[in-house]
Amino acid sequence: MQPLHEIMMRRYQCGEVSGGGRAILWGGKQVKLAVAWDSKNNEAIGAASIDGDAAKPFKSCSHEKLENGVYKPFGSSDGFPTGDKYVALAWVDHAKNENMNPDYDGARLEDAYLQRTPFMNWASAEPIWSQSLHHQILRISHTSNGVKGLTELAAAAFARVVILDERVQSRRHDKVREMTMYKYWPQAGIWSPLHPKDFEIGSRQAIDPKKAFHEPDFECDLDNPDFEKLRNFLDNPTKATSQTPADFVVVHLTLLERLRKKRPEDLSLNDTLRGLLNGTQCQNAHRIMVTGRGVPSGQAELEARFLPISALLEFLSVRPSKLGLMRVLWASTGRPVPSSY
Repeated sequence: MQPLHEIMMRRYQCGEVSGGGRAILWGGKQVKLAVAWDSKNNEAIGAASIDGDAAKPFKSCSHEKLENGVYKPFGSSDGFPTGDKYVALAWVDHAKNENMNPDYDGARLEDAYLQRTPFMNWASAEPIWSQSLHHQILRISHTSNGVKGLTELAAAAFARVVILDERVQSRRHDKVREMTMYKYWPQAGIWSPLHPKDFEIGSRQAIDPKKAFHEPDFECDLDNPDFEKLRNFLDNPTKATSQTPADFVVVHLTLLERLRKKRPEDLSLNDTLRGLLNGTQCQNAHRIMVTGRGVPSGQAELEARFLPISALLEFLSVRPSKLGLMRVLWASTGRPVPSSY
């Protein structure tokens, strides 16, 4: 029997459910997992491949240093295959903000994520910290040349997630070690809108539009949600348009309630939710409602699963981990989401 995580990985990779550009970009290609450990000598790079329904060790890459904070994707000279036959997922120990900057010398993680390098198709590039949930799986696999847990890790890396929650948005400038969350999230396939203040010239938290993961026209103030602005973001959540549509969309229940109050034509929260998502890159995504007050009475029929905010923030900004986030989303409880809306 094919393992569940293998089925999920192929589903997210090949776009069997959501379709879109990913099926062309990543579909039917061998998956390569690359791990760069920032050891005492800034070297020790290992890799593995997933082929069919089993993960298999892959020939180790040459020990290429992380020079001046720049992570260099693997070229053919490193023994790591290149070209359109492969799709790669990368994890880098203690990656820093400069590893993500598009104006930094060398081949950056952002270059890999946005498909600007000629090396191969990259689907995810995520930092590793000792407290990360994915750290243990990667460390065991790297040191023992093993593969346990890698298929689940790959399934989590492939999934694309959109989050509309003002509490998450407020954490976008939080730092874990030397990595800011608004740089980290999109590299791992997590898209939450930037705030209008992020593009104000002279603002303390101003972001160069060239370094933003989505265009400035699609920013949103989630404390004061605007229906059309949110729809614009949901249809344009990333500059890496070949990686859409989304597999999961997470919405704060209070935000949805605020939107409904502005839309007298909506007879229910379901009407507002459908109006928000239909026709966007999130139309067919699994719908998850975030609340700090449990499943509200009278909302059992809402076409979404429910999730507590604490579980979301834990793996987005306290101990960031895409694997942790996806385990929470996969395990979310409530009314099953229908196959069509």
